[in-house]
Amino acid sequence: AVIGIAVTRPWGWAAGVLALPLLLWWARKKSRAMRYARTDQQVIYRSGVVNRKTSMTFFDKVQTLSVNQSPFDRRWKMARLSVDTAAAGPAEHRIEVPYLDEHFAAGEYEMIAATAAEYQPDFG
Repeated sequence: AVIGIAVTRPWGWAAGVLALPLLLWWARKKSRAMRYARTDQQVIYRSGVVNRKTSMTFFDKVQTLSVNQSPFDRRWKMARLSVDTAAAGPAEHRIEVPYLDEHFAAGEYEMIAATAAEYQPDFG
């Protein structure tokens, strides 16, 4: 009996090689369909290749704000900016902007946090 021999099936590799160009094309289309903007009053995010969705929120509705990095993001100096809002409820489209330059994401975080703090009521 032979132990430890791995058998490679050529059709498995062929499927991967054939799917790679399609996956790269889809990733490029997806990244080009994403748009992010911050105005004086709101944050706007649009995404979707087939079904375009646009989400907007005003600064007085911002509840949670975060910048996250996966190991892949850290390697390529990217980050994901997430803005969670009051009254978003079960919204399908969340404001989570991936593939941002980490310095840009940090700057946006600071700017949105400072602007949203101006709109928050002072209970004290």
